[in-house]
Amino acid sequence: MDVEGYEPQVFAGASATLKKSSLLSVITETADPEIRSVMADNGFVCAMYQPFERSISVENGQDTTALSHNTLFVRREGLDERLRGASKRRIAGTMV
Repeated sequence: MDVEGYEPQVFAGASATLKKSSLLSVITETADPEIRSVMADNGFVCAMYQPFERSISVENGQDTTALSHNTLFVRREGLDERLRGASKRRIAGTMV
C-alpha cells in the first residue's frame, strides 16, 4: 500500500477488512508506531520474506523499514503450510 502519507486514514477506514481472517498479509510503505499498533491489534506481526527458502521470519524488535522502504505485516497461522505448498517459479534463473 502506497498512499502518499494517507496510511493512517486508510487504516482507520479499513477496520472491517483488517479483521477478516482471509487477509493474510499487508505491505505498506509507512509503518509508524500507530500503524504497527493497529496491525498488532488485528493479529499481524512485522516480518521479512525469504523467497529462496520460502520462509517468513518474524521481526524481533528490528525495524524492517531500515532494510527496505516497505514493511510486510503477516498473520502467522497457516502461512508456513501455504508457503511450502505453493507452486515453484523460476526467478532470476533459480527455481523458488
